[in-house]
Amino acid sequence: MAWRHISQHYTNFESDETFFEGLCLLAQADFADGRMERAQAQVAYALSVVQSRGWLVKDALIILDGTVIRQQNGIVWTLFMLDRVFSGHTKIWPTVPASSFLLLLHQAGPTLPDTSQRLDSSARLSMATVSFDESVGMLSITAVNIELLCLWQDVVRFIFQDTQPTSVPLWSDGSSRSKIVISLLDLEPRMKGHSYTITGSPKQANKNPSLRPYFLSWLFHQILHSAMYCCLNHPFLVLSKTRYTRGRLPLTFLQKSYHDCFIHSNWIVRHITEMEKDLRLVDPFIAHLVAIAATVQLEHTLSKDKSIASAARRRFQKCREYLIDMAKIWPNVSGTISQSDDLASRLQHRGTIRMTEKEYDGAMPPHTTENLSLSDHDSQIMWKLFGHENFL
Repeated sequence: MAWRHISQHYTNFESDETFFEGLCLLAQADFADGRMERAQAQVAYALSVVQSRGWLVKDALIILDGTVIRQQNGIVWTLFMLDRVFSGHTKIWPTVPASSFLLLLHQAGPTLPDTSQRLDSSARLSMATVSFDESVGMLSITAVNIELLCLWQDVVRFIFQDTQPTSVPLWSDGSSRSKIVISLLDLEPRMKGHSYTITGSPKQANKNPSLRPYFLSWLFHQILHSAMYCCLNHPFLVLSKTRYTRGRLPLTFLQKSYHDCFIHSNWIVRHITEMEKDLRLVDPFIAHLVAIAATVQLEHTLSKDKSIASAARRRFQKCREYLIDMAKIWPNVSGTISQSDDLASRLQHRGTIRMTEKEYDGAMPPHTTENLSLSDHDSQIMWKLFGHENFL
């Protein structure tokens, strides 16, 4: 039925709001069912239509009334975000580069009552760069998610970037990792109105259902933001990307990256724990990010500190329970669960993959690193989890 409706629109060269809504829904269903290339092909087609109509350029929308501008603006940015979500694999990159999106930043969407007046509705944003004009104020939660997904594609490139002896070290200025971290830090002032300390717990939406749209977008933002730091500091990726520099690794960097990864993984677990039945993200992309957080907790179950190891086991189980719930809706998530369980069952056959045992406390660590190794099987599972290959 949906395909017939979309085909009829295509035959008549009609591209109204329902046409794009149908394409987006079909693309999301295909993505969740493992038809990754088909999902991206649908988004690519929709993007080619909006690009041919000039909707990617802000000047093309000026002559339209406000309602139409918001509708078309929302369509374009929705396609932008879907394109980035579907591009989280080594062989698939976004259809249209971020630099082509020159239209107004989408400041519409759900808000909290006490923050809506502080949004900068006049913001102009070119996706050619993730730098920000100092005059741009607080971004809406939708705009924040747009920016984060723009950076997410850089994180994906970082994950699967081949490391050579001549590659810039992770901790050095000019490395791809450093550039992403700087961009995330630049974004923080625009996100401050959406921090946990300001918004409070999403559970308040249970008493006030009008807050539900905002907090669903907020949960997406919080989990994605933390997952990006998990990826940038993940022990497995640090191990993989420093194999040529083992003899000259700054151990403070190792401690700090391990510490940061753990903190952000803990936040992801906290957010999925706070989700209630009526305020629950049922997005397979979020399930993918939760699986990455679960691998961080799994690593900490090997800690020599029994309290840390015990807490990590509980958090890993929380992640697993969330993934099991998602698999009831999206069966392909069961592949992620199997991979996580496989990693967990093999822990007894290997040691930790952290390079220094001492927790980060600001002090200069001893000038020693652990001798580490990871089996090919374990490495293959990790790469599959990072590339959500169970969806392919």
